[in-house]
Amino acid sequence: MVSTNNQYHFTVTEDVALVANFEEDGGVAIVETQGIASLQVYPNPTSGELIITNYELGITNAEYTIYNIVGQMVMQGVLVCRDVACNVHTINVAQLPTGMYFLKIGERTVKFVRE
Repeated sequence: MVSTNNQYHFTVTEDVALVANFEEDGGVAIVETQGIASLQVYPNPTSGELIITNYELGITNAEYTIYNIVGQMVMQGVLVCRDVACNVHTINVAQLPTGMYFLKIGERTVKFVRE
């Protein structure tokens, strides 16, 4: 991003943290961005296994909790690594009844549907 009239425009997605370091030199501003690993859950809807990717790259032993639509905890456990770098995890939800659920890992919560 460059500004010559002291007006700055930012676009931030949920996958990117914006770190703005303004160094005005002749009307030019410099802005840096830092990527944040996003929580991706698929397939959604699922009939059995959820796949979780890119959650805090390389995380191990992360605890998860699943809540039903009325907020009752219906399942909890530890994510299981499915690749060497531990960037892909799975949760078997085949035993859950069909319906809408919320998966919470750390501070992130994602809605998914069990069909």
